[in-house]
Formats: sequence, structure tokens, C-alpha cells
Amino acid sequence: MALFDAGNYSQALYAFLNATEFSDGVHQFSAYTWLSHLYDLRGERKKALQAYEKALEINQDYTMTHSQYNMQINEGWLEQRMEAPFTFKEKL
Repeated sequence: MALFDAGNYSQALYAFLNATEFSDGVHQFSAYTWLSHLYDLRGERKKALQAYEKALEINQDYTMTHSQYNMQINEGWLEQRMEAPFTFKEKL
């Protein structure tokens, strides 16, 4: 998240990819969710949808709060992102 927050999106993408492989539970859910967001921001919608689907598979009623972006990420959030891509407008 520090890499994403600092605007180092390529490095954040690499970190989230690694986290999907080497974590589990809520951490893996988080990694797939933010990987999805990055893919959306890069215009790679097909990859984003695949990662959102993986996050939904892992989800066990997880909720992540990201106060700096005024976001609560949970199953409903992911379902909304399946319909409409993540954008920077949502950070405000």
C-alpha cells in the first residue's frame, strides 16, 4: 500500500502480484483487490476482472477500510467494481 500511496504503481503492481502468491486469507484478498484496481487504472480491464473474481472467491466476509481513500472494500465493493472499473475519483 505504501508503494500505491506514493504513486509507484509499477512497483505496487509487482508487490501485489507477489502478495497473491505468498499470502493467504485477508492479505491475499487485499492483494487481489488492489491488483484489480491497478489493472483498471492501467486500462487492462480483462485482467482486472479476473483479479476481482479471484478476490471474490477468497472473500470470507472480509471488510478492509482505507480511510485515506474514504473506502470500505468488501464483497459489495468488488461486485460494483465488476460492473464499473476503479477510478481515482473514488479516492476522494
